[in-house]
Order: sequence, then structure tokens, then C-alpha cells
Amino acid sequence: MAVPLTSFGFACRVERVDIREKLDAQQTAELVKLFETYSVLVFKSAHLTDKQLVTFARTFAGAYPGASLEASESPAGGHQQQGPGGRRLIGKIANFDPGTGNILPCSSKLLKHRAGNGLWHIDSSFKALPALASVMSGQVVIPPGKGGETEFASSRVAFEAFPMKAEVENLIGVHDFTYSLQLLGQRIPSGLRRRLPPVRHFLVRRTLAGRSFFAGKHCSHVEGLTLQRGRSLIRQINKHITKQEFVYRHSWSPGDVLLCDNRSCVHRGRPWDDPNAKRMICLVKIAEGFNEVEQWTLQTGGDLRVAVAEGVAIAEVGPPDPDEALAMLEAIGWQELPTRSQQGAMYCRQPTLPTAVRKSEKPDVEKPKDSETFQH
Repeated sequence: MAVPLTSFGFACRVERVDIREKLDAQQTAELVKLFETYSVLVFKSAHLTDKQLVTFARTFAGAYPGASLEASESPAGGHQQQGPGGRRLIGKIANFDPGTGNILPCSSKLLKHRAGNGLWHIDSSFKALPALASVMSGQVVIPPGKGGETEFASSRVAFEAFPMKAEVENLIGVHDFTYSLQLLGQRIPSGLRRRLPPVRHFLVRRTLAGRSFFAGKHCSHVEGLTLQRGRSLIRQINKHITKQEFVYRHSWSPGDVLLCDNRSCVHRGRPWDDPNAKRMICLVKIAEGFNEVEQWTLQTGGDLRVAVAEGVAIAEVGPPDPDEALAMLEAIGWQELPTRSQQGAMYCRQPTLPTAVRKSEKPDVEKPKDSETFQH
């Protein structure tokens, strides 16, 4: 049923399961076991309709207490499956207008917004109930060997290889969508912080298969540590997770469906060269049923915030300075994106960081350094 796709127990191809049909209890239980073990499940050439995609995601979500389908807040247009109250359940992440078929111009706000998906991230980690899983369906894909892949890095395998596990295990990271927008120099929409305030998640998550880092581009700082120290630690973790020895790269074929465990990996989209190539990945996210930090607090009556006088708590900490922003961007793969200004270029460096870019071009500028070791 499962064919491993790496030598380190991460990602597998699932065979002999037709996810176009509603799964029974036994099939769902088997997929959950594979999901917990491998983190990324690949269903080749499944060719799901929108309705089948939503049905599959909803059935899988039913195996996790309280989990539900998350509303898609940034659709690309086109037909959307609707949930209760008219919520959009499918995000159609495309470099073209599904209504007209025209490739989006380089000035498109949607392209600029989606540029961030080319950086290592965890879906919806900036929400109190983050995405437990993401279901991705390749509706229109770049031919294999031409770019447009999706890469996944195992934050669980990476954690086991981290030399200072005990020092970081009980820390809390603060995830903030405003912060990740500021990294890219993007405008902060009015009322965003009210709708999406900073949230707390353990820096190390626990799953049935073991512990894993929970960081990525939305992780702003660490409670109880100074801002500089916490962000240095986050950079160190992000760089460690995304080493090539922990990465699976998926080359899409039409109709492929991927199911990834956001608790155990980070992911990013990769660019392609052909300006006339179209790409659309349909995305349904399954929200977790609880917040681990809140649940721990309720169950134990404890408070894990470290009593360090100069430490930073969950409160707003302000935008990062240009050098610090550039250092964090490099830790999540920004320097690996091509500099491109052309139609349909979705995963590339957007010209929104003039100060940081100018500074990075000067050889005498010292960017924040990450220490080789971390002590807490």
C-alpha cells in the first residue's frame, strides 16, 4: 500500500486506494497510520473533482477529534466548493485567471501575495487552530523536469538530528502573520492584527511518531527570550530543518494529490522558467481541533512562559529591521528564489525589499549572526 519515497522515512506513495470514492473506516484508519508515520502521502494521478477533493479532506478530518475544514481566505477565483455559511473551502493557487485563462501580469497583487509560498512555511501556523493537514491537488501542473515542484522538509527527522533537543523542547514560539508580511515588505491590511493576532505554539510539537520542530516563516519570536536571541534560534532551526538531507521534492504529474502533515514538516513551491506555462494547485486545509498550548494550560493549570525579565512575550514587537529581515529571509530560502519580473512568475523575489536588498549588496554590512550553539 505504501512505497517510501526517501531513504529517511519521510514521504510515501500510496497505492491501491481510490480516493475518488468515499473512504470507509478501515481505509481511513490505514491512511491515518501512514500519515503519522511518513508525514507526506502522495496519490498519483488521482484526478479529483472539487467535490471529491472536499469529500476526501472532510473524511480524513473526521479521524481527528475537533478537526474541521478551514475556510480559504485567498482564493484565486473560479468555482469554489462552499461550506457552512458560504465559506470557501478550496483555495485555487494559480498564476492565471481561471475565468479568462490569461496568465497574470507581473504587477498582479495575487502574484505578489503568492510569492511568499516560495519560502519555507507551515500552512496557517499564524492561527490559534493551525492547519493539521493540507490537501493539495495538481489541477494544472508544470511538466516534470521543467520546474514548479513542491518541496517538503521533515521537521521530525530534523529534530532527531538536532544537537540541543533538551534546551528547546519546552519553549513557545509566537507566530504572527503581520511579521511574515513585514519580512517581505508587504503592506499590512487594515484590521489584520485584530483578525489575526499573534498566537502561541510549542516550538517542538508531539505527534504519535515523535517530536518535531514547529517554526517556518510565520514564527516571529520565542517567549521568555530576548527578541534577538529568540529570532537567532528560529533562524538556526529553520536552516537546520531545510537541509537537503531532510527534503523530499515532488515533481507534479496531472491529477496528483498530496496530503501533508503540517505538524511534522515545512514546505515551499519552486519556480519555473517558461513565462507562458500555467500552474494551478487546489488546496484544502484541515484545521486542528485544539491549540496545544491552551490545552496544556487548561489540563495542568501551568504557564510555560519563562520568567526572564528581558524576555519577549506574545505582545506585538514591531517590524524587524532590514538586516534582521534579510537574515530571516535567507534562513527560509529567499536567496534561492530567482530575481524575475515577468508575467506568471509566482515564486520569485518580489521587488518589495529595497532597503534590505541594497544593504545585502554592500559587502561591508554585517547581518545578524546565528550562534553555533544555543543555551537556555
